[in-house]
Amino acid sequence: FIVRKQRYCSNMASAISEHGFCNHHLSSEIEVEAPSPQPETPQVDPEDVKSGRKSNMHRCPKHMLNPFHCPRAVSAPEWSQIFDDPADPLLLDIGCAKGRWVEQLASEKTVVLQANGRPMNYCGVELYAPLVEQALQKVTAQRQALAARGEPVRRNLHYIAANINTSFESLRF
Repeated sequence: FIVRKQRYCSNMASAISEHGFCNHHLSSEIEVEAPSPQPETPQVDPEDVKSGRKSNMHRCPKHMLNPFHCPRAVSAPEWSQIFDDPADPLLLDIGCAKGRWVEQLASEKTVVLQANGRPMNYCGVELYAPLVEQALQKVTAQRQALAARGEPVRRNLHYIAANINTSFESLRF
């Protein structure tokens, strides 16, 4: 505990040291911890600011794809091997990214969607393939964990890496 007079001393403004106290109130009773080393941040050159040059080039750029330069059509997977019942209605999430929203719907923990009394199948379509691979690995791991615990595994969720503009008809939803 540091008493108020020592924390808000007017002498501190003129004689600030690395520990934050003025020399008048610094005594042997106050334990001062050494400042922790700060992570190195890139220094911004004032010339860069004046000239309008970008100073954040050290950052990792976002991964974005131009949908017009992606492969044309993706062939349809065998839906009977992916879903328990491919005749169930399908909810399609276009641009699903990591697939968390459609995964939450498929888990049926928060809300249960049905169409004409039938449970839904869920499919996420994403242009960026690494996100789809990551989502599929997560779904596979969850299914294996359920099977290991002896709980029923419902196959009602799948992800596809495709450009929906060019692959919609070939996917035969």
